[in-house]
Amino acid sequence: MQRATVAMPSMVLRVSNVVSYLLFILINTLANKGFFGPTNADVSKEYRTPLTPAGWAFSIWGIIFALTWLFECCWLVLFPRQTMLAFVVCAVLLFAGLASIAATCARVYLANASMASVRASGPAALEAPSSKAVLYALYFMPTSINTAWLSVASCLGVTVLAASQDAGVGTQNVLAACLAALVSAIGVYILLQHGDLAYAATLIWALSAVLDAQRVELVRMLAVLAIVVLGLVSGLTVYRRWKLRRQQLEATSVEAASAALQQSLLAPEAAAGAVGVGPSGVATS
Repeated sequence: MQRATVAMPSMVLRVSNVVSYLLFILINTLANKGFFGPTNADVSKEYRTPLTPAGWAFSIWGIIFALTWLFECCWLVLFPRQTMLAFVVCAVLLFAGLASIAATCARVYLANASMASVRASGPAALEAPSSKAVLYALYFMPTSINTAWLSVASCLGVTVLAASQDAGVGTQNVLAACLAALVSAIGVYILLQHGDLAYAATLIWALSAVLDAQRVELVRMLAVLAIVVLGLVSGLTVYRRWKLRRQQLEATSVEAASAALQQSLLAPEAAAGAVGVGPSGVATS
C-alpha cells in the first residue's frame, strides 16, 4: 500500500488563493455599492413584503462572518500542510455550497451534517470533549446560523418575486404565512432530531425581526406562535441534554465506586499471595 505524501502547497497555489480571496472581497464590495445593478437593500425598499424583517436583523451577518473567520484560522492550525483529507473536506464543502443554491434548507443541513463526519475524522485531538466543543463553535454553529438565515432569506426572495409580479395583498400574506410556517416546522424538526440550538436561535432572531417590522395580523400571529414553539422546544432540548449529562455522570461515579470496591476486595488476596507457605508450615516472603 502506497503511503500518502504530505507536502507544502506550491507558491502558485498559495498566491492564487490570496488573489482569489481579494477578488472575492472586491466583487462583494462593488456589488454592495451598486456597480452590478440594484443592491439587496434597493430591492427590499422597492418590494415590501409581509416577510421583510427589520433592518437590525441583518446584523447577524457579522456573527456569521466572524465565526467563518475563526473556522478558517482553526483550519490553518489543524491542516498546515497539503493532505488528502483536506482536499476531501474542501470538495465536500464545495459540493454542499453548490447544493445550497438549489436545495431546501433541510437538505442543506443534512449535507452539512455529513461533512462534519468527514471533518471530525481528521486529527485525533478532536475526539476530546473540549475539542468537540471547539469543533461545534467553529463549524457546527456558524453552519447552522448561516443555513437557518439563508432559509429565511430564501423565503423572503420568494415573496419579493411574488410582489414583483404584482400579486395581490391577500396572496402575498398567505404565501408569507405558509413560508414562515414551513421554515418554523423545519426548525422544530432539526431541534428534535439534532438538538441544534443555534439553528433555532437564528430562526427566533429572524422571526422577531419580522414581528417588529410587520403589521399583518396573520404573519404576526404565525411569527409569535413559531417563536413560542421554538422557544419551548429549545428549552426541552436543553433539559434533555442536562438530564442525559446527569445520567452519564451518575453512571461514571457508580462505575468508579464499583472499581474501587473491587480493588479493595482483591487487595487482601493479593497480599496473601505475595506471602508463600514453606513445607514446614512457616510462612516465607
